[in-house]
Amino acid sequence: MEPVPGPGWEALVGELIVLPGTVIVIGGVDSGKSTLVKYLVRKLVYGNRKVSLVDSDIGQSSLGLPGTISMKVFRGPKGLGRFRFQKMFFVGVTNPARKIASVVTGTKRMVELCRKASRTVLVDTTGLVAGGVGSVLKVRKIQAVAPDHVIALQRNDELEHILGVMSGVRIHRLEVSEKARIRSRAERVRYRRAKFDAYFRQPLSPFLLRSDKVIFLRGDRPFYPEEQIVPEGLLVGLNRGRNTVAVGAVTRAYPRAVTLLAPVMSLQKVDRILFGEIVYDLKNSLRCPYKRQ
Repeated sequence: MEPVPGPGWEALVGELIVLPGTVIVIGGVDSGKSTLVKYLVRKLVYGNRKVSLVDSDIGQSSLGLPGTISMKVFRGPKGLGRFRFQKMFFVGVTNPARKIASVVTGTKRMVELCRKASRTVLVDTTGLVAGGVGSVLKVRKIQAVAPDHVIALQRNDELEHILGVMSGVRIHRLEVSEKARIRSRAERVRYRRAKFDAYFRQPLSPFLLRSDKVIFLRGDRPFYPEEQIVPEGLLVGLNRGRNTVAVGAVTRAYPRAVTLLAPVMSLQKVDRILFGEIVYDLKNSLRCPYKRQ
C-alpha cells in the first residue's frame, strides 16, 4: 500500500527529481520520517529514478535490524516488494546516545556505498533530536554525510536548534502530518522483537569462534569474555573488516571463545566479532532446526 502523503510531500518529489543528491530526513519520535522515506522511494522509483536508502534509525529500523545501520539500492519497482536491507553496519545498541560515534561512522559508511550506486540517496534517522545530545548526533551525522538536502519534519520549531547551524545545504521544512501516529514504548519493544524474530527464523548455523583466530571487540577496544558476563542471546556483529556479514546470537561463552547461531552457511574470512549490548531471547524464538556444518 502506498503511504498517504503529508503536507508538502508531493512538491518535494518534484524538487528531488530536478535536484538529486543525498537527502537526510530528520524529525522527532513518531513524526513520520520512515513513512516519508518510503513514499519518496516509491515515487522516485516509479519515476524511473534509481534511488538508494540508508536506514540509520537503530531503534526502530524499517529496512534492517534494530541496532544496525542498513542500506538498499532500489533499481526498479520489483525492489519495492521486498523492503529488506542488502548490507548493514553493526552498532549493537538501540539507543543512539550510547554510541554516537559509531552511529555517525556507520551512516557515513553506508552512504558512501550508496553514492556509488545511485545519484539519489535517502537517509532515515532516529527520533533523538531534543537537547544537547540530539543536536550533537544530528549535526555530526549531517557533517559526516555532507548532504545536498535536509528534510525537517517538525512540530512547531523543535528542530530549529539543529537547522540554525546548517549551511551550504537546501533545507525543506515540513509539518508533521496529522495522521502521524504516536506509538507506546510497549509497541516499540514489540516491533523490535518482531524484527529479530523474523531474522532468526531463518535457518541457523552453529559456530565456534576463538579469540586467537578472530578479534573480539566491544566498541573500539579488545573484549575478553572471561572478564565480563556474556549472557545467552547477546547479539554480535560478524565482520570482515568494516563490513558486517551477519548478526549472530551467543549461545555460550568460554574464557577465550564463544559459540553462536547465525543465519549464514559460513563465516569464512570473518576476522572480528563485535559484541553489542542487545540480548535476544533465543529459547522462545527458535522454530527451525540448525543447519549442520
